Amino acid sequence: MPTPDDIKALAEKCEDPVWFAENVLGETTWSKQRELLRAVRDNDQVAIRSGHKTSKSRSFMVLALWWAFKWHLLGEDARVALSAASFNQVKDIAWREIRAAYKRTPILQQVCVKPPSLDPATGLTFTSGNQIFGFSAKEAENAAGISSPHVMYLLDEASGIQDAVFSAMEGNMAGGAKMVMASQGTKMSGHFFDAFNKYRASWHCIKISSWDSPNVTGEVQIPGLATKKWCQQKKDQWGEDSPLYRVRVMGDFPGHGDNTVYGLETIEFAKDRWPTVSREGALRLGVDVA
Repeated sequence: MPTPDDIKALAEKCEDPVWFAENVLGETTWSKQRELLRAVRDNDQVAIRSGHKTSKSRSFMVLALWWAFKWHLLGEDARVALSAASFNQVKDIAWREIRAAYKRTPILQQVCVKPPSLDPATGLTFTSGNQIFGFSAKEAENAAGISSPHVMYLLDEASGIQDAVFSAMEGNMAGGAKMVMASQGTKMSGHFFDAFNKYRASWHCIKISSWDSPNVTGEVQIPGLATKKWCQQKKDQWGEDSPLYRVRVMGDFPGHGDNTVYGLETIEFAKDRWPTVSREGALRLGVDVA
């Protein structure tokens, strides 16, 4: 049974999310990931734009468990709310990372009421009452009414989350909550885009290109992250000036490339709308046959 002094010493070490990742969760961290984790510790609003395979979901797992665990040790109430443009993104990626970390970390098993279920909406609850849970960003009201002295919003694929959802979170932000957004920059509008532009003074902004992957730089080899071969293939295939390369590899916003009729933002918006489009009535297409 740990003594109060043991708990105090552990809580002091867990003030650093990198220490928590490496020594509690057993993670191998890398430089840009450490920058991200410590930026969240030091800032209330952090926006990360990135290319493919740069540890966004893994970093969100670390942040969620760090926040709930740290405040658990200090005896204070905390909640972590996870969301994404698609709730399947929460279930299939972020929540899977959290469940896997729980299974391999004995101290989490000791301080949580029961293992996390398959449904992120059910959440993971600590014996102190601290919670980590997921919610759908399709309805703005799901983002409101999350009450705690220490709230952290973790929003993945944030470029696709509607502005109404961010507006619903504003009331909770007034109490000192943290908000972390990560996404590829698929849209040249919206809350995520604004964080890097007209609202930049209020946000700590980070860019992580796929070329920054430790598998590319040689810093350390981490299975599943972007490789130099993949980055070069996409550069050759799409071209440096193409919107796809800028978004998917470089972690930039798309703009409009040469010979582009519809920008990437328009295409991504159409993909988001497709599941909710009525299947009734005539299907009309506008086609330039020339």
